[in-house]
Amino acid sequence: MAVDSATLATASGILKEVYQPGIVSQINIPNAFWAEIEKKTKDIIEGKYAVIALRMGLSQAIGARGELGILPTAQRTLVVQAKIPLKFLYGVIRASGPLLESAQSDRASFIRAMRSESEGIVDAMKLDLQRMLYGNGSGLQTATGITVASTTIVLNAEANMLYFEIGALVDIRTMSTGALVANGASREVIGKDDVNKTITLDAAGGVVTTSVLEGIYRAGNLNNELNGLSNIVDDTLALHGVDPATAGYERWKSRVNSSMGSLTLAKLQQEIDYTHDRSGEWVNFLYSNGDVRSLYLNILTATRQFWSQESTKQLNGGFKGLAYTGGGEEAAWVKDPFAPAKTIYGLNMKHLFLDRLRDFEFVEVGGTTWLPDIYGASAVDAYKAVLAMYGEIICDKRNAHFKALGVIA
Repeated sequence: MAVDSATLATASGILKEVYQPGIVSQINIPNAFWAEIEKKTKDIIEGKYAVIALRMGLSQAIGARGELGILPTAQRTLVVQAKIPLKFLYGVIRASGPLLESAQSDRASFIRAMRSESEGIVDAMKLDLQRMLYGNGSGLQTATGITVASTTIVLNAEANMLYFEIGALVDIRTMSTGALVANGASREVIGKDDVNKTITLDAAGGVVTTSVLEGIYRAGNLNNELNGLSNIVDDTLALHGVDPATAGYERWKSRVNSSMGSLTLAKLQQEIDYTHDRSGEWVNFLYSNGDVRSLYLNILTATRQFWSQESTKQLNGGFKGLAYTGGGEEAAWVKDPFAPAKTIYGLNMKHLFLDRLRDFEFVEVGGTTWLPDIYGASAVDAYKAVLAMYGEIICDKRNAHFKALGVIA
């Protein structure tokens, strides 16, 4: 029997009043980056775009003249209006009809039963936002290695195994084209080996062959994810529809050191200074995984530059970072296990923000958040609640950031 409207209203109220505030607050700050980034809505137009003005150059209507000399000819500052499509993120909770019925007669039992579901969606969304942060918006989780007709897929040697969860659905695609490989669509991850960098797929989907030209993508996410730092902090890729190779747009590129090599304080300071010289901005955050940050700590120890409690920088959301002072503004070095291997990102958080049309909220239809799943040939006595956010990570000054790759001891 279908759940009546009164019961749906009760269950919807519990979901919105008891769980939604906590879900939203937790998902919005999965790590220090998301806690620090400014979240706003003022740039949204037409319901699905963010529009911002990007200054690509300076007016050259300046000069020194003699008495009664002709004044410089007026010029307009080179400004590009970027129209940026929003991305749409979703999480789905499912409950059976009998469970929803209990909301009317035993509110406490329903709340307890829904706790694991709500905590599960929070954890899943937080992990996925952390992964997306370091991606390029394509949905790529990692490149593959050589796999020959197997359901055990060899991954790139630098693959971050935190990106993979048992039960996740993935697509295997050629990275240059996005084309699916044979038997590569919507495969379930049933096992993973963190040491040997492999994942095991469900047997029912058949064997898969990969080369270094293929990659693992979250199923259905191709080119639909938030813009990540891999794409934002770059010196050749177009961003927000603006190509740095276009004449006059040379400012629209970040500093990228593709092979830093052995980390030293001098090399790190060089990247910070280079970025400041070209942008007039000091980076105020450094992000890396624990291995790279340990290299920095080892340098401090070896040179007897020990740190004290005062060297720890308190950040929004209760996060902490190790203070680095090498310019006009103190930077917080934050360890993030989701950061790519051998990489340092230097960011100025004043020039990164999340434009949102909608914060994470449950979708309502006809006054209820619980949508019936009882139609069609595969109908079941169940209801879905859909958590949704519409937005995009925006950068308005690309040369205020840097990326150092190939960082080693």
